[in-house]
Amino acid sequence: MRGVDVTDQLRGNYCSQLRCHKWWIKLFHFIVDQTMVNAYVTWVKEMEALGLRVGTHLGFKIAVGRHLIEDVLQNRRREGILPQPRQRRPPPTYAHFRSTSKRKCVVCGNRQRWYCRACGHKWMCRERCFYDHHCRLNGR
Repeated sequence: MRGVDVTDQLRGNYCSQLRCHKWWIKLFHFIVDQTMVNAYVTWVKEMEALGLRVGTHLGFKIAVGRHLIEDVLQNRRREGILPQPRQRRPPPTYAHFRSTSKRKCVVCGNRQRWYCRACGHKWMCRERCFYDHHCRLNGR
């Protein structure tokens, strides 16, 4: 009876089970936890037989996790992670004018007082949306 209690204690210390309503997910997490405990117990017995220092259960689980994802981390491409530098756009030749009334921006939907006469009085945000709209119009 002692082995069952120790196994339950080890499984309960670092349990990966989350609250869920699906029975098969609970069963899957139970099997994963039980497998990790069995592997840890086997590893401890092997280390003691070899006369080597035994690590903690948490350290064992972390080492197994790192070993499982080490191939993924090594194969990950680094160049796709960094953001690409933004290209400066030349300012459009259109001018924006201030109005007394506020209307929705045609690009983002925020209420603005700025509009473009060349576009037929379309309201736009003064900085970002104005340039985006005109660069899209000009095919840039």
